[in-house]
Amino acid sequence: MFSTYNSRQEIFRGEVGIVRDGFSLFLSLLILILAFSLVLVAIEFYRLSVANYSQQAKLLLTLDLAKSGARTLFEWLRENPSKLNELFQEGTRKSFSARLDGSSQELFYETFKSGSEYVIKCTAKVGSYERSRSIVFKRVNRGFKYAVVSLGQLSVSNSVKLVGDLLYRGQNKLSIPNDLEIRGNVYATKSDVELSNKATVNGNVYVKEGNLNLSNNSEVKGSVYVKKDVSLSNNATVTGDAFSGGRITTDNNSSIKGQKFQNLPNIADHFPDLQEDYPVPEDPGIDFSKYPEKNLDRQGEEEIHDTKLIFRAIKLSNKAKLILNTRGRDVWVYARELSVSNNATFEIVGGGTVWFYAEKIDFNNNSDFLIKDNTRVVFYTHKADANYNFSNSTDLDRMFIYAPNAKVTVSNQAKNLKGAIVAKDVTFSNNTSLVYEEPDFSLSEIVSSLGTDLQLVRWE
Repeated sequence: MFSTYNSRQEIFRGEVGIVRDGFSLFLSLLILILAFSLVLVAIEFYRLSVANYSQQAKLLLTLDLAKSGARTLFEWLRENPSKLNELFQEGTRKSFSARLDGSSQELFYETFKSGSEYVIKCTAKVGSYERSRSIVFKRVNRGFKYAVVSLGQLSVSNSVKLVGDLLYRGQNKLSIPNDLEIRGNVYATKSDVELSNKATVNGNVYVKEGNLNLSNNSEVKGSVYVKKDVSLSNNATVTGDAFSGGRITTDNNSSIKGQKFQNLPNIADHFPDLQEDYPVPEDPGIDFSKYPEKNLDRQGEEEIHDTKLIFRAIKLSNKAKLILNTRGRDVWVYARELSVSNNATFEIVGGGTVWFYAEKIDFNNNSDFLIKDNTRVVFYTHKADANYNFSNSTDLDRMFIYAPNAKVTVSNQAKNLKGAIVAKDVTFSNNTSLVYEEPDFSLSEIVSSLGTDLQLVRWE
């Protein structure tokens, strides 16, 4: 019986050993399977990683190609601004495509104009991958980037409103007093700037070399950037930030609502690039004494329509009316003097551009200057003693003045002036206004170095 027990015990041990050996084999197989599975997972992960990397690389390549395509067309247009009107029309989208030689890469372009902004959308296609980038830009006329440019003296007083940016390059202090409102930015390159007596600037103020002083309820609704000191007193306000290379002081209930940064060593980094070059137009070389005067008086009316007109003077008075009809063409007018007074009217119709050279202009006493058919009018001169005057309830219209050596005066309720002015000395006074309009033409006709430039606004 004991031997039988031992035999059974040996048998049990043998069975247990077999079970243990079988379980060990099972564990070994399981470990082998798991290891093999991990290898397969690693291989698949590597394959997916390589595929994903390849996919990401192709996506980046496609995106870069779209951006490069948009940039290339933009740079080409900068070199050929005359092509803008062919590719961009208000309310119309134009499409075209290009295939890169010897590859499967394609570029699809869409161009359109929205308000004053131009958009180039470039879609790149590389195999099955497709990405788009858009570049948004504006056309900037290098001669008329600002509403007013004063290269010498600037005088403003008594309820004047300017809608647009002001660039002052004179050395005497720029004074902005007496309810003057500037709906734009102010740039002063060489002088101090002073705002007083409820004067308001809706944009930023940049003082590149001098100090800025605000007093007596004056206000800058943007930020100020000043090379030297900033001082506010008597309820003056800066709504935005103040950046100063010198000190910032506020007294008598004045305040800066934004942040204050003073004693900045790198203040120059905050100033934008400003146009510094305003070359003088060429002398037309005309002996005006050899040409007749055009005189209209006492309700007389006449229409002229030649493409080139030369007069010693054009004088309209006492309800007389002169109509210049361009008939859709560009017209060149040369006159030593243009005088319109006492309820007389000078009307320009027909479209196109009128390039009007004059050494003296005088609109006064309820005279009218009327522009129809979206005609562009540019008054210009090279003369240093030239004088352009618009005063005494004159009803004005859209015009552009390019006279870097001349004096321009807008005063005594001369109204409805739209366009832009570049002159040496500029005076605005007594309930007058100017609303900036961006020109859609180039000054290269009278100054070859002043063409149209394209300015990148943003990427989309």
